[in-house]
Amino acid sequence: YKDGTNGTSFTFAVAGLNAGTKKLAFTIHGAQVSTGIVSGVTFATVAATSVIAVLSGETACEIWQIEGITATSGSLVITFSNTKAGCESGVFEVTNAAAAASNTYSSTADPLTATPVVPAGGVLICAGTANATGETTTITNATERYDDALTADYSFSAAGSSDAFPSGQSLTVTLDMTSGGGSTVWAGAFAAWAPA
Repeated sequence: YKDGTNGTSFTFAVAGLNAGTKKLAFTIHGAQVSTGIVSGVTFATVAATSVIAVLSGETACEIWQIEGITATSGSLVITFSNTKAGCESGVFEVTNAAAAASNTYSSTADPLTATPVVPAGGVLICAGTANATGETTTITNATERYDDALTADYSFSAAGSSDAFPSGQSLTVTLDMTSGGGSTVWAGAFAAWAPA
């Protein structure tokens, strides 16, 4: 879900989620204009909580979650503390995961890099934001779920991944977002959950 216009609040219509109780994890990207970070997230009027927030210059990358929600559709509303040059969010359905993340990791390196420890039966979600459009992200040791560019008054790129691991893992994950857009600032957020 993405909106390439400048603003502080962004609303996306989300539908087609699976029935039943689940965790929803939201990867959130914003860049340019200000050093604003996410100040609030709701889905179907239910408030989310922050898992990890990473800010590098004006480039923001965050993961938020709602635990134990049953909604299959609704409005996702993301609010920043100051104006951003658009917003992108990935929505991930997670079942049989612990309420709180077992580990979180951040990176502002080129490429974005972390060595997460994922418990057996756990889940890993990764996200990266770059402050230039045109980046083609190459993700190592994780499964890419989206890779997009947003262009408004300013431009940035966003990518995300998610994986489930039946066996415990400690692996180095990289999101290389340097293959075309000339980005000079990156922010990456990584979170792992143990099974419930």
